[in-house]
Amino acid sequence: MRQIRYINIGGQPANLFVRALAFVGGLIVFGLAVFVGGIVLAGLFGMFLLIGLGLYLRVLWLRTRFGNRRGQPRSTSPGGGAARRSGSPEGQAGAATDFVEAEYRVIDSNQHDSDR
Repeated sequence: MRQIRYINIGGQPANLFVRALAFVGGLIVFGLAVFVGGIVLAGLFGMFLLIGLGLYLRVLWLRTRFGNRRGQPRSTSPGGGAARRSGSPEGQAGAATDFVEAEYRVIDSNQHDSDR
């Protein structure tokens, strides 16, 4: 029967110069890994920053084009809301008093004509 002989390839070299050379080589590889990792991390951060800036500019452009969330066009003067443009003195106090007066008619009702 054949026996398998195991040889330990790893381990520390006996020569001090070879140990020092391996240590310096390991430091160089570690430094390069940190440097390349920093470049990749900075690139990802810059990419996310540019994407965020692009989305912010897109939202800003859409708000100026279509108006703000309340359905009113944006004012070019500071503090000029819809009530200030309409000239109502009670509307100049703030945005809490702004309202729209309208009439409405029910189009779809749950009651049928025969129930009336």
